[in-house]
Amino acid sequence: MFNVIEGGKFIDLCVSGHALLDDIDDHIDQWHDSEGDDKLNEYLGMSPEEYETWLHAPETLHLIITSRVNHVPLISALASSYDLPMAARASSPDAAKFLMKWLSTKEQ
Repeated sequence: MFNVIEGGKFIDLCVSGHALLDDIDDHIDQWHDSEGDDKLNEYLGMSPEEYETWLHAPETLHLIITSRVNHVPLISALASSYDLPMAARASSPDAAKFLMKWLSTKEQ
C-alpha cells in the first residue's frame, strides 16, 4: 500500500501511479476524518458519472482509472470491457442491471 499523499485526489494519484486501487478505503477514511465540505466524489476526484458508476458497481474502479489514463470517455471504457455478458462480469445482479441500463442511456 502506498502512503496517502495529503491534498491529492485519489483518482489523480492512481493515474499518476502514486496510489493503488486498494488505497481507496484509506482515502474514504481520510474523508470521514476531515472537516472539509467536499462531497465524497469530489474528495476522491471522481466526476458525478464516475462516482455513480463506482457506487453501483465497485468493480468498475479500474475502468474509471483506465478511461482517465487513456483520455477516453468512461462510457467507452465500460462498453469495451463489457463486451461479454454483463451478468457474468458484474458483482451482483443489481450491478449488472444498473450497468446495462446506464450503458443503454449513453451515446458513444
